[in-house]
Amino acid sequence: MNKNKMWFVSAVLILSMGILAACAKAPVVPTDMATMETDTPAVPTVGAASETLTPDPGTVTPEVTVTSSGGDDFKVEIEDFAFVSDTLTVKVGTTVTWTNKDNVGHTATSDTGVFDSGMLQKGESFSFTFTKAGTYPYFCTPHPYMVATIVVTE
Repeated sequence: MNKNKMWFVSAVLILSMGILAACAKAPVVPTDMATMETDTPAVPTVGAASETLTPDPGTVTPEVTVTSSGGDDFKVEIEDFAFVSDTLTVKVGTTVTWTNKDNVGHTATSDTGVFDSGMLQKGESFSFTFTKAGTYPYFCTPHPYMVATIVVTE
């Protein structure tokens, strides 16, 4: 075999081994998305003003559930990367409890810092009692396209 042919065959073999080695092991993809790091916006402090976050217009909000637990309490499920509905209206003194049903962490964070659940993992809940009338927009810190509003009336 001449020198040029030998060089060519060696190059093809080396290239082939590199391709096979790259294909031999598939990349590891985490099954628990909650363990992945995300860029999260800063959580506003109590009394601090912040801009209102709006969802991407192309985002489809999946069906979610809100149920009264009797009396003046409401339960909000966080499921399929969504809160209740666009707006929930309750009376002063109502306690709202958010429960995360997703496999990833979520928060219920007031735009103006009135309440913040902190990171809720699957099955964890957070409750807040609304003592003043007003409009309370909120969002999920790691997923700011998840937004909703609580309207509290007298």
